[in-house]
Amino acid sequence: MPFIVQNAKFVIKTLQLFKHCVTIILLSNLREVIIMSKKVILTADSTCDLSEELKSRYNVVYYPLHIILDGKDYLDNVDITPSEIFQAYYDKKILPKTAAVNIGEYQEFFKQFTDEGCEVVHINLGSALSSSHKNAVLAAEELEGVYVVDSCNLSTGIGHIVIKAGQLIEQGL
Repeated sequence: MPFIVQNAKFVIKTLQLFKHCVTIILLSNLREVIIMSKKVILTADSTCDLSEELKSRYNVVYYPLHIILDGKDYLDNVDITPSEIFQAYYDKKILPKTAAVNIGEYQEFFKQFTDEGCEVVHINLGSALSSSHKNAVLAAEELEGVYVVDSCNLSTGIGHIVIKAGQLIEQGL
């Protein structure tokens, strides 16, 4: 029992330290953007799983990741919903696979904002989990004013970082 408590304390301290490091990284990247004094568009991979209310509150624009299910390629929350994925598992016992967003898709996505004179802060699925981050970085290198952040997370972890970035943008930081 004491071992579990000690482990829990270690995990909590590690998460607190990680949260602090992520905030510093976000602040550094966002300061670069704000200096340009252009409108900042906050974008994220669809894997950050924010509610519609939070997406709307912080003006987050998603880029959907690819989900492969039963041999077909779908865009997350565009062509297929989580409930449809669960239903496919219940009915057919098949699990989905994912595919990274490619460089061209990211370039087209970012370009719609940069063409209007906006800066883009894009928060990605962790680079250790997917090549989407590397592809977003390569796409951003071709455009001015696109800043890609490696969340080092997935799902709710990315969501918390996106919310913090939204709050910083609201504050003009």
